[in-house]
Amino acid sequence: MNAPPPFFPFGNSTSSWNMFSEFVGLIRQRRQGAYIRTLLTSSSLAVYGFSSLANIIVVLVFLRSGLRSTSNISFFALGTTDALVSAAWFLYYMDTHPTFARRIQLGRYVMTAVAPSAEVMSTMGSWITVVITWERLFCIAFPLKVKKKTKSRSSFVVVLIVVIVVVVAAAAVVVVVVVVVVVVVVVVVVVVAVVII
Repeated sequence: MNAPPPFFPFGNSTSSWNMFSEFVGLIRQRRQGAYIRTLLTSSSLAVYGFSSLANIIVVLVFLRSGLRSTSNISFFALGTTDALVSAAWFLYYMDTHPTFARRIQLGRYVMTAVAPSAEVMSTMGSWITVVITWERLFCIAFPLKVKKKTKSRSSFVVVLIVVIVVVVAAAAVVVVVVVVVVVVVVVVVVVVAVVII
């Protein structure tokens, strides 16, 4: 067994070295699809991990500077939703990575909740981007009236409305899916009962 070098970038523990050795072993085996899957999930983990950290820094910067202006409120909300989306997809790729999946098992129930919540947060981020675009359009179209017409309270209310509408819409979709599944199950049970009788 190979001993770990004195300095290893992932830490000096033997478990880190073993995880890295397994990763290299998957690459060397070049099983059909294993190399590509490992490469894609590893790059996705790096991108979403970096994105989560960067968005957390953005959120902290806007919190420190204060949420007094409309743009600060909008960018704070956008950074928050993007950080949550990145964290959700990071968890998803952590669960599907060949090396980490054996050690860190989040479970299918958790992943079933993570993927739709990431989509809801992504939709919120898109609508918050629309709000930011609208604010910029207003600044360009009416440069002298911007300070009088836009207030941080109104921006907060608009962002809050976006969040509520997206969450309610997502809940409505879930209710519709549940109703469709229940109807299908009832129809199948009735058809089976009719065929048996």
